[in-house]
Amino acid sequence: MLKCGKWPVAVCSWSFRKSVEEIGSVMTALGLEHINLAIAPALAPDGEAYLDAVRKQGWTVTAGMMNYDYEDYSTLDTIKVTGGIAPDAHWPASGEAFARAAQITAALGSQYIMMHVGFLDHTDNAYAKKFYDRVRALGDSAGEAGVTLLMETGQETAEELQRFVETLNHPNVLLNFDPANLILYNKDEPLPHSHQGCDPNHCARHMGERSRVGRRAGQCFRVPERAGGDRIRGCRGHRARGG
Repeated sequence: MLKCGKWPVAVCSWSFRKSVEEIGSVMTALGLEHINLAIAPALAPDGEAYLDAVRKQGWTVTAGMMNYDYEDYSTLDTIKVTGGIAPDAHWPASGEAFARAAQITAALGSQYIMMHVGFLDHTDNAYAKKFYDRVRALGDSAGEAGVTLLMETGQETAEELQRFVETLNHPNVLLNFDPANLILYNKDEPLPHSHQGCDPNHCARHMGERSRVGRRAGQCFRVPERAGGDRIRGCRGHRARGG
């Protein structure tokens, strides 16, 4: 098993853009056993074949990752309006798809499902209420499946995200605090928040590198005590999906 210090290293399946078997060959060559697994392919018509291929690999699924085919990462503006569960045209279907993804994640033996839930805007009261209600529904679905939703940071400041999870106060919703995204979207400086601004009761942490216009290097996330222990669950390396 390849480790980053004492922590097992995991890769993100979607970054390979390869078949499950090809990913498995690379992981075996590198001595990797842990993976952050894209769950959306399991919801497709050939989803059971995808899951069969995953199970044959014998991987440890550190976390599932949910995304939607309508999300457009081509620019910062497009992902702002198409990301996650914010678009009205795709709700409640997007929430129902997440519920299935959470159940699949649990069946694969993972306790966590990651997701860019969408753009958070506290300046628009109607939008904010809608967003809170929808993320609360995701948290309920995660809880019913026996997993925890890790909301990955996006185009918000650390303070806005902290306010959101504290106000939401849902036992199955935490932040997946990704400092690299704060840099990419030019929203904040991550270091002041990695220890003080990120409440350990509401926040898992990534550790990684990214330029304000570019790529991401290896990342790890730590799960807080309230979600099962103050420990590193895995490290990952992947390419940025957009921007």
